[in-house]
Amino acid sequence: MCCYPSPCSPPPLPSKLAPRGIGNTSPANLVKGGRPEVVLVVGDGVGPLRMYEWVKGTWRPKTLIEHIDNGHSLDVLDFNGDGNLDIFCAEVRLNGGNPKARAYVLLGDGKGNFQTTVIAEGFGMHEAKMADLDGLRSSEKEV
Repeated sequence: MCCYPSPCSPPPLPSKLAPRGIGNTSPANLVKGGRPEVVLVVGDGVGPLRMYEWVKGTWRPKTLIEHIDNGHSLDVLDFNGDGNLDIFCAEVRLNGGNPKARAYVLLGDGKGNFQTTVIAEGFGMHEAKMADLDGLRSSEKEV
């Protein structure tokens, strides 16, 4: 069942709020209850990783990481098995550019707060996704 008014789609994000060069978006219930939030990251360029929460009829942005360099990888899943959704985001390292490309996991608390950890540096990723390969909902995840 859709949690948005008819037609079943979220209200559009105002273009003045969305970062330029958006490369990836992911809707998810990062704040338990209510409507899903939307996570956006700049794909072709440098900009923030942001979460937008629908509050009292308007999208409210929250910057999660200020500087992402070509964030071509974005995924949302329960990384640590605590029942709260987490965010995976990784930067591209193309042709020797961005030598310190990073991959991040942001562990969510279900209230819109995140603990950010760099899980890799110097490895560029393009359209990487996280997966529980053994299906046991265990803490080991593969990129």
